[in-house]
Amino acid sequence: MLYIENGNCVNVCSGNLIPINNICTACSSACTTCVNTINNCVVCAVGYYYTTTNIPNCINNCNSGYIYHNITNY
Repeated sequence: MLYIENGNCVNVCSGNLIPINNICTACSSACTTCVNTINNCVVCAVGYYYTTTNIPNCINNCNSGYIYHNITNY
């Protein structure tokens, strides 16, 4: 399958881009790497923390009732 990236046809989207409707689309700014949707982060950007409680799963502050734990990063 071919995808459109910056006006060019490519076999694989590069960097932090994922194919959505055959167009290479950037992950959300919270993600360094994402999969399936722009908000489903595999790796969080600097200043964001991974959470298993919601999507988007990289947040820049803790949800109510949670505290940041520097060993697990959530």
